[in-house]
Amino acid sequence: MRISKSLAAVAVAMGLVSPAFADVQFLVTMLDAAQEVPTPTGVPAGAGGTAMWTLDETTGTLSFVVSVHDLSGTPIAGHLHSGQPGVAGPIVVGLSPLPSAPTSMVSGSVKLPNAALQDLFNENLYINYHTPTNPMGEIRGQVRPVKGSCTCKNATNHGQFVSCVKKAIKALPKDERKEDLLVALKMLAPKSACGKKNAKVKGKKVACCLPGLPERNIVTGRMCTVTKQQTCTSKFKGSVALNVDNCVPNPCQPPASPIQAFLDQ
Repeated sequence: MRISKSLAAVAVAMGLVSPAFADVQFLVTMLDAAQEVPTPTGVPAGAGGTAMWTLDETTGTLSFVVSVHDLSGTPIAGHLHSGQPGVAGPIVVGLSPLPSAPTSMVSGSVKLPNAALQDLFNENLYINYHTPTNPMGEIRGQVRPVKGSCTCKNATNHGQFVSCVKKAIKALPKDERKEDLLVALKMLAPKSACGKKNAKVKGKKVACCLPGLPERNIVTGRMCTVTKQQTCTSKFKGSVALNVDNCVPNPCQPPASPIQAFLDQ
């Protein structure tokens, strides 16, 4: 079966075929007991940690350097979980090696399943460490990409947002512009509601949350578009925002809400 290059790119983005990832930068993750769910007990004041991340664009391997300090005991387990802040989610992968003491540093890497890579791009992964005192988890932090250079949340003009995305892609070396996920981003950005004052859901259409495509940190988070449900899930590989009658404000989680200014301003 033949499919267009743009649809093939979206298929790659959603993990339907083996992806080739462009560079994505990540923020330093801050871990503490306040983010853990359920709330831990007996945690020393100031307990926490940091995690730094690097994604191998060829293999989908996520490397980490973690530092923990002042825990109630030596960690007995560490994981990446799927879940938004404030929600206890299922384990995606275990982290090894573990910190060897309540205050220590460790590094390693994990191969993420394709579905988990989309969770990673959608800010839907968190790291936590478990101790004997808190076997359900003592400290936790959300893994987030660096916010994009083209803002959706603060966009006041749809054309300006689309122009920003196109200019950011055009500024890349010519051979890099053809990467699958950049092709998908270029196709989906004009279909989004970013910068529009209104994008009501009418008739048989739905509010569709487009897949996260944080290539080169141009846009992070998920954009919203109004389209038919089949188009949303089959063509765009998105998900339907339930009980929503407008894409403005953006109902998708996490919303495409970068903090930097437009590249073209």
